[in-house]
Order: sequence, then structure tokens, then C-alpha cells
Amino acid sequence: MYMNKKWTKRVSAGMLVLTVGLTTAVPTYANSNRSNGVGVPEHVIERQESRFQEIRGRQESKFIEIKERQERKLEEKLERVNKRQQEVLENYLDEDLELLQKNTKQIEEDNEGIHIVPFENVFFNNRNVKFDTPPVIKGNRTLVPVRAITEGMGAEVVWDQETQIITVTKENVEIILELGNNIAIVNGEEVEIDTEVEIMSNRTYVPLRFISETLDVYINYDEETGSIELEEDTDIVIEQLIEEIDDLKEVLQDLSEQYNAEKENLEEAFTEEKEILSQELELLSGEDKDNVLDEMAKLEDNYQAELDEMEEEYNLLYDEINETIESLNNQLAELKEESNVQLDESEKENEEDIEEAEERIEEGNIE
Repeated sequence: MYMNKKWTKRVSAGMLVLTVGLTTAVPTYANSNRSNGVGVPEHVIERQESRFQEIRGRQESKFIEIKERQERKLEEKLERVNKRQQEVLENYLDEDLELLQKNTKQIEEDNEGIHIVPFENVFFNNRNVKFDTPPVIKGNRTLVPVRAITEGMGAEVVWDQETQIITVTKENVEIILELGNNIAIVNGEEVEIDTEVEIMSNRTYVPLRFISETLDVYINYDEETGSIELEEDTDIVIEQLIEEIDDLKEVLQDLSEQYNAEKENLEEAFTEEKEILSQELELLSGEDKDNVLDEMAKLEDNYQAELDEMEEEYNLLYDEINETIESLNNQLAELKEESNVQLDESEKENEEDIEEAEERIEEGNIE
């Protein structure tokens, strides 16, 4: 099943891997005696068997080609993830890993329905996020320890034991969180969180989505590898989006090739079967002939029903992928616009600095 995967300020899902294989059975004939007792010439049977083998071989080759191409892509992705996992692990000492293991066990024992997210699956470009308790999935939400994730983003974190309030400050953003409350105060304004702030293994947990949206960090969750990638640089996110769109376009191409191959397989199998029945028909008369005519009518009905079902299945999947590409293109356009706005503001500041410097030069006040 295809799941939407995209760069976003919330965790989303992973990539499609097409299930490739012969979905249409090619009929074969083990002997020359059919149910009506009338024989089909042996040379006809041999010719049809040869044709069916040819069809099978051609379609299987196409499916294998598509499958191998997709498997290579997945292997390359897994290699990249494995490399990044090793880079993450290099930041942890043995005692760090022992503490993580201990805290992970405690969280699992104290919380039912918790799924632990391997800490080495969380990548933050150009940042050093170091966990002493793991991220978790609870109620379909990814929760993260506030101090570890925000300090990794360069924020300052202050915990007030008496009031049970944690304050996160980064540049011009201040976040105030209170245990047991699902309302955060962001720069003096109330913001609703989709779950209460809670404690696990003496660490404060909140949804990753809330943190990322508030601190302008983009998140990519890859369902295939189980990895979570965080990125602050808009240009890098744009590059990743373009790559993701290109990958999905290749998936569409694979899907189209697979559909055409299966359709051709179905059509050829139907044609061959119909030809055999037609040759039988020439040898028959009376009730036997009527029976074969009925069989041919059923064959055509079955063929059309199977073709319609296959077309519906592929059209649904094709439309779903196209919708995802459209969504990613919209995000790409928004990010490019945002990037241009930031660039315009930066250029404006530079122009103002230049004008100010020129004024100082004219006045003779050169610092």
C-alpha cells in the first residue's frame, strides 16, 4: 500500500514498494481431452503450450526487471541509513548506551502500548541530538524528550521543579510547558498541543510535531527504514523534495510498465484460449457446439471482469501517487516562495547596511 511520504513539519509516512509478480494466470492444457470429450489436435496443444511459455517468460522478465530496480533503490537507501546510524552511535559512550537501555526498559514497563523508536534512527543534520531516554510512539504520535531534542536544536532549557514548568528558549522563541497540561505558551500566546505534556523515566515528553512546528524544523519520516530526519536548512529540504518527486515519478513509470505488461499478458492469454475454443468449435455440432459457445461467452465475461478489476486497481494507485506528487509540488512551491522571501529580506538588510556605510563615508565617520 502506498503511504504518503513528504518533507513537512509533521511526521508522515513512507514510500511505496510495488508488489511485482504475475497476477494473471496463464491457462495451460495438460492433455488434449476437454470436458466435453472432444479431442483437440495434439499439434494445436503443443503450439498453444509453447505460446503460453513465451508469454510467461516475457512478462516475468519485465516484472523481474522492475522489481530488481526497486530493490536496488531500497538497498541504496538502507545503506545510507546504516551509515548515518553508525555516525549517531559514535557520539555515545558505553555508559551512555547503558543508561539509554535502562531508561528504555523502564519506559516499556511503565507504559502500555508504547512503541520505542530506536534513537539511532533520528538524524539531525548539522546538529548533535543526544538522547538519554528514547523517542516513543504513543497513540499514533511520536513523542520526544524535550530537553534532548530542543538542546540539540540549540535551545536553552530550564526546569522548575516547584511549578513543574519547563521553559525552552531559542533565539526569538520562548516555549512554556506545564506537566499534565495540553496548552503551551509560545511567545506569550496559548497554543494547544494534541496530547498532554507528560513524564517518562524522569524526562518531559511532548509531540515531535509540536516542537518542529514551533521551532521551524522540517521532519521527514521514512516508513521503509523507520528513520526520522530533521532539517533546518530550507535549501536542503527543497533538494530532498525534488528528489522525492523524481523518485515518485519513477514509481509511476514502473507502475505503468507493470500495468501494461499485465494487461498484455491477460489479453494474450484470453486470445490463445479463445483460439483453442474456436478450433474445438469446428469439430463440434449440436449440443456439444452450444456448450463450447457458452464456454466462450463465459470466457469473454471473465476476461472483461478481470480486466476491469485490474484497471480499477491500477487507476486508484496511480491517482494516489499523482495526488502525492501534487502535494509535494505544492510544498516545494511554498518552500521556494518562503526561501525567496527570506532571501529578499536578507538582500534588503544588506542594501540597508551598504547605504548606512556609504552615509558614514560621506560624513567622514568611518569606523
